[in-house]
Amino acid sequence: MELTNFQELVHLIATPVMVVLYTLRLVILFRHRLAKDRSPDPKGDLAKGVADAFLTLVMPWKMQSTRKHWTYYVEFMAFHLGLAFNISLAYLITFAAAFMTGPVRTVFVAFIAVGLVAGIIRFIGRLTRPDLKVISSFDDYFSLFLVLLFDATGILALQGIVWGSYLYFVVVGFFLIYAPFSKIHHYLYYPFARFFYGSDISRKGILNTEVRNAGG
Repeated sequence: MELTNFQELVHLIATPVMVVLYTLRLVILFRHRLAKDRSPDPKGDLAKGVADAFLTLVMPWKMQSTRKHWTYYVEFMAFHLGLAFNISLAYLITFAAAFMTGPVRTVFVAFIAVGLVAGIIRFIGRLTRPDLKVISSFDDYFSLFLVLLFDATGILALQGIVWGSYLYFVVVGFFLIYAPFSKIHHYLYYPFARFFYGSDISRKGILNTEVRNAGG
């Protein structure tokens, strides 16, 4: 089968399956009743609290954990940016091949390669650090290994290696179908978690306290 046809076949099968599974997860999520907040009237600006919760990811200096352990933050960002570029690649290389010029491919290789290195560091840490080993399940290891394989084969595909491109789309197909069943799907709930966290800290006046403390 021609590579282009193979790529399209993978997406034809795997992408709708992924969309259906994620839709089911969202349906189940929205069927849960919200807990009623019985606290007094909000002590802060809810919109500001929600915005702060979302922006914290790109403002690491606001979190004590990232101020003390900045290398973990760099590793986290590199890993997830590499994964984001690779997921984009799976669709761009199939449906917008003209966009993937030489310079663009170089940028993608750079981000995915850095993400791969960060992923390897995370995988080694999960294998060797006692605090991570005790809370790790099979899916923690397998999902991380799958992302590493996804990144490695993505780099092969970007190099124009034919067998690497076929292998990449085999991994893409499995990745898209497996992700909704694994911990990889946590990003689906991220916006909801940030919204409720931001609303909560603002309603309770925690954000106001943090601002006052920061200002001395």
